[in-house]
Amino acid sequence: MLNRLKQWRKERGLFLQSDKTKHFGYICEEVSEGLRAESEHDVIDAYADIVVFAINAIEQHGYDAELVMSETIKEIESRKGEINPITKKFEKYKDEYHKSLWDKADYSKCNR
Repeated sequence: MLNRLKQWRKERGLFLQSDKTKHFGYICEEVSEGLRAESEHDVIDAYADIVVFAINAIEQHGYDAELVMSETIKEIESRKGEINPITKKFEKYKDEYHKSLWDKADYSKCNR
């Protein structure tokens, strides 16, 4: 998948654009489309486009997207918590003991 995206960027001359304003603009546009979506297909399409834009942005900033995601997953896996019954959102335990267990993503080793 990542190689196909890299080829897609190369064919369109997008491999040197590391403009974060443009990247976040594309992602916000897709979020808006997802919020307005009326079918499950359109919702999934918006999510997929967000992933594509995010991966492209990561790669265009000179990082290996697979390594970045591995670091990110390592960080979120280290956080313990529970679902808040009111908000239905995952809330991290924020006491000093649990904070001491948190891993921090090291994106410096993800540079190309």
